[in-house]
Amino acid sequence: MNFEAEFRNIKINLINGLDFDLPITDEVKNKFRNELRFIKDTCPNDTITGSLALNLYGVIDRKVKDIDVLIKDKDRHSIYLIAIDRYNLSTPEIAEIEESNHLGYIFLDYKIQNHVLDKVKKFLTSKYPIIDYMIEIFLRSVNTILNIFAHRINYTLDYFIDNGDNKFATFEFEGHTYKVHSLLNIISKKIEIMGSTECVQITYMTRLQRETHQKHKSDLNVIFSNLKYKDVSDTAITKII
Repeated sequence: MNFEAEFRNIKINLINGLDFDLPITDEVKNKFRNELRFIKDTCPNDTITGSLALNLYGVIDRKVKDIDVLIKDKDRHSIYLIAIDRYNLSTPEIAEIEESNHLGYIFLDYKIQNHVLDKVKKFLTSKYPIIDYMIEIFLRSVNTILNIFAHRINYTLDYFIDNGDNKFATFEFEGHTYKVHSLLNIISKKIEIMGSTECVQITYMTRLQRETHQKHKSDLNVIFSNLKYKDVSDTAITKII
């Protein structure tokens, strides 16, 4: 597949009055509810990018190994871990593209909080203050006990600098407004990386570098196959490629 040609087709479609028809559904939000709750509690104002963003748009369907976010404050953490083997592909051109906005990652241990009791509380609340108070005390006690034994997940949070020219969409989940990186920006970045890695022979790449190269290539093939459009002009005819 010629990725650059496919990307040009996207731009032509957008110019001609089409737009992506890729709503972030309640089903996919619920599927990634733990990741979304983690983001809300850890980095609520950052922009979701990477594989989680692609999963939310519904253009890929695979397990999220780490959570990629765009941030503006690069000094948020005093130190970031870097996978040198992955982000240094032995040529200045590739290193410049990959590392131009990549800060690194950190590991965070996250306890999955119980959200069921909050929903139960809404149904139990009465018109009598004393009953409200008793229910509140009971639910807080039960919630504390449940959270002591709550499941813990270790997330890898991968940080990228938001250089100011990234666009994003927004969506709501459990009372919080999330920002998700523009699909067009994500595709453009992957094509840029793929174009530069073409100058490196696969035999000279390490295993992790080859896996990274193959991941971008595979993602682009799947993305272009799953793109859906809607006509935002007067005709309003849905088109799919």
